[in-house]
Amino acid sequence: MLDSNIVSALIDRPGTARRDLCEQRLRELDGHLAISVIVDAETRAGFAKSPSIHKEARFLELKRRVRVEYIDKELCFAEVYALERAALLRCGAPLSRLDTLIACHAIALGATLVSNDRALARVERLKLENWLWPEPMVDGDLPGVAERATAYATQRGGWQRSDRLPTSFRATAARAASYATAHAH
Repeated sequence: MLDSNIVSALIDRPGTARRDLCEQRLRELDGHLAISVIVDAETRAGFAKSPSIHKEARFLELKRRVRVEYIDKELCFAEVYALERAALLRCGAPLSRLDTLIACHAIALGATLVSNDRALARVERLKLENWLWPEPMVDGDLPGVAERATAYATQRGGWQRSDRLPTSFRATAARAASYATAHAH
């Protein structure tokens, strides 16, 4: 499931580095991705505030490639939201309400959220991937997206293996399941 900041990268002008990073992964997972209806609404609100015909057209094209996930009445979304929001408030590190809603939608679906938002790492049960700032593999890390993204970013010359991000930005240790795998049950 794609977060708003990844959707934003994907609707950038063609040829931008962040769009290229995200576009490569999007092609690999084509047909197995979605956006939350909350991300859809947030993106549309951005266009209402600052219209851009070109970005809106690229957003509509993206929506042809990924489906919009609605909050189904059968989904235990309300319970997930209540538990996660309360946990974040108790530890004194709440997220914005929209970020919390998006994260909880992904959790309720059993999907991995693709985001560049470091704050989302505070949501304990969230499976998280970042297609924009890959971190190199460290002994004990699980193989997966970071490995492929690191190779891609290194090839593009925009990121060196010796560069390190703070460990607080590492995705959760849970294996990142593809959207299709998460819905196979």
